[in-house]
Amino acid sequence: AYELYSWDWATGDRSVLWSLKKADHPSIGLVNACGINPNDNIVYCIVKHRSTGYLGRLDNDGVALVARTPHGATCASASFDETGTFWANEGAELWKLSASHELTGWEEPPLNLPELVVVGETAMAHGSDNVVWRGHLISMQGGEIILTD
Repeated sequence: AYELYSWDWATGDRSVLWSLKKADHPSIGLVNACGINPNDNIVYCIVKHRSTGYLGRLDNDGVALVARTPHGATCASASFDETGTFWANEGAELWKLSASHELTGWEEPPLNLPELVVVGETAMAHGSDNVVWRGHLISMQGGEIILTD
């Protein structure tokens, strides 16, 4: 099963927030890069449906596909900012989608499904030697990208 947990760092206890049985949803091959949308308090993740990447809304009914990813790719890191814009990165690309909470969710995606937009690169030059650093997106706060290596 794919499972999403809440973790209590003080006690070490964890509890299942969401679970999806693979046998009940054979078209879902990956669930990754999750975040909670502050506009609806629902978890959204990058999922692989058949062989294509999508942004999926996860709830007790399963996965509702709301947008296609660029190039049909999947990714390992994503975050929502305080306005509810979803941000993700794959390799050096930075993707975004606004107002995901307003989009219709689909079990089988239509051809005209919205797509996350490539808005730039996460490669950054820093230091006197201009070393290029690529990281994984962990947060968007106040318009600033927070990355980790």
